[in-house]
Amino acid sequence: MRRYVYLLLIIGFGIMLTLFFKPKTNQEETHSLKLPAPQELEISSLLAYTTSIAPTASVQTQRDVFPGGLMAAMAPGIIDWKRSQPENGQGFAIMRNVNDGGNPLSGFTTLRTVQIPLGSLKSAEFVLVPLGPGGKRSMVSHGQIRFTFDPAKPVLALNSGGQPDPNIPPILDLVFSWEAWRHPGEDYNVMVGMDSGAYALSLRVFSGRQRYLEDILGQRDWFCTPLTLPGGQAGLLELFRVCAVMGDGYGRSSLGKIYGDAKDAWVQGGGPLQSNSEELLVEWNKLQKNMTSGPHTEDIKMNPVQATESYQTLIRSCATMALYTINVATERLQKNQTIGANEVHIVPLPAIDDVPEWMRELSDVDLTGLFLRAPHVLGYIRENKAVIPKNIPDMLAKAGLGATENGKVLQIQYGREHLSPYVHSSPQP
Repeated sequence: MRRYVYLLLIIGFGIMLTLFFKPKTNQEETHSLKLPAPQELEISSLLAYTTSIAPTASVQTQRDVFPGGLMAAMAPGIIDWKRSQPENGQGFAIMRNVNDGGNPLSGFTTLRTVQIPLGSLKSAEFVLVPLGPGGKRSMVSHGQIRFTFDPAKPVLALNSGGQPDPNIPPILDLVFSWEAWRHPGEDYNVMVGMDSGAYALSLRVFSGRQRYLEDILGQRDWFCTPLTLPGGQAGLLELFRVCAVMGDGYGRSSLGKIYGDAKDAWVQGGGPLQSNSEELLVEWNKLQKNMTSGPHTEDIKMNPVQATESYQTLIRSCATMALYTINVATERLQKNQTIGANEVHIVPLPAIDDVPEWMRELSDVDLTGLFLRAPHVLGYIRENKAVIPKNIPDMLAKAGLGATENGKVLQIQYGREHLSPYVHSSPQP
């Protein structure tokens, strides 16, 4: 009987894989033809944005790109360390590239600079966003972390002078989303993502209202599990610190490489830096140095290294990276003796710097090859349940890190036909 069940699992796995290999329809091809041609951001714009006190940028989502072609709209959240005043968790952090106020229907993204009151952290949630059929049990889901703040001390958008902008409504929550940084018009491909060098890794930061709007327009519900981090407010602050510092470190590393590659290409092959003055080259060198000069953390688990700077479907996915930050925060709380060593358990997760060779090969095999490797993949998933996003809420609850209700993990559903995370009432007919 067990043999037949295993055979059915292999067949089911093969069917699931075929969904990722379906050919483009005429409608999809037509859609791709309508996209505007990529437009590289001008050097003067990048320099002005980087040197401004509190810049705001409005970019055309599917057009504007960094040198090299990656979408400007997917820029990672970056901490302004010079202007931030953390003060042991009671001050504030200044973050750039926070996605808020754009219009997904017209195709524009707005990236703001915001002031985050660290002492105002109210709660944190692991948010599961199903991308396929099956609701919260869908095999294909996105995972992200949501932080909420005391409405009396919200996150504030800043104007160009670095002061709170009274014309922008206060922000009551932030969503941290690890994503595959892509080129315009490039959809994420699960199998291509098995190759750890296929996609760059970016921790995008959204206002909750912006992320929820985009998900609702895409008919994607949220399933939120409140995190029961140890240490109370200290636990919340530690998780926020880990997310922000890791995202900043990975972002600076990626942007520094983008700027470095651009300079080399321009100088060697002709382009803006070659045709303009030496003064511009000096300014560009300052830009590159500034982007890579963030503070260094001694915790190696929070530092980007070459082996972990790219997105990977199973090892460094949206959900596994979110879980990784929760694990790191918990370990740091234990190391700093904020909590006892036996108070909570870390959720089992594969090492994020270890991508097996057989997994890389999945990105470049035909359907027959996928079927032949199905037992290997199923065995790996069975041993590493956290690589499937839908399993993470239950695992968090069992580890004492996720809220429960009546003995089961709590997953609050928000959506068009359910509650809203911002209006706590049922939708009106």
